[in-house]
This record gives sequence, C-alpha cells and structure tokens, in this order.
Amino acid sequence: MTVKECYEQMGADYEGVLGRLRSEALIKKFAKKFLDDGSFQSLKDNLAQKNGEEAFRAAHTLKGVCQNLGFDNLYKASFDIIISRHIAVLKCSFTKAP
Repeated sequence: MTVKECYEQMGADYEGVLGRLRSEALIKKFAKKFLDDGSFQSLKDNLAQKNGEEAFRAAHTLKGVCQNLGFDNLYKASFDIIISRHIAVLKCSFTKAP
C-alpha cells in the first residue's frame, strides 16, 4: 500500500499534507513518528485521572500534530475536546462573575 492509499483509507488529507511537506518521503517519515507520539496516551491517562489541565495539553498537542499530518478525523476529535474545555471554562467564569 502506498502512503497516498493509506491516507485515502484513513480519510486523511494526503494532498494537503503533500502541499505542506512537499515530499512523500517526509510524509511517510512523520506519519511513522506519529505512532511513537505520546499525546494520545497522555490524553487517555489524564482523562482517566481527571487531570483536566494535562488532558487539555495532550489534546492540544494531538490536534496540532494531526492537523500538520492531515489526519482530519483525529484532528476534528481533538479539536472538539479543546472546544469543550474552553466552553466549560467560560461557563465557569460566567457563573463566578458578580
């Protein structure tokens, strides 16, 4: 399977990432490094431990990596986590306002 075929199967944005990285070899290199990235595991662990700050940090890192690699589905999921936290913080600050 080629890198492009893999991206197509994942529903990822191969053309977008190719436009950014300019080389299939670089896409392959960084996609492989993604497998060793600890952001997803950190997100899971910190959610389980109810550590909101670290879970947010991991989700934010994951979002950036996924966006750069064109992993649109995972990017959208991590983006939703970040937006949910921002909404929760805003709600909390509004309820504390005099």
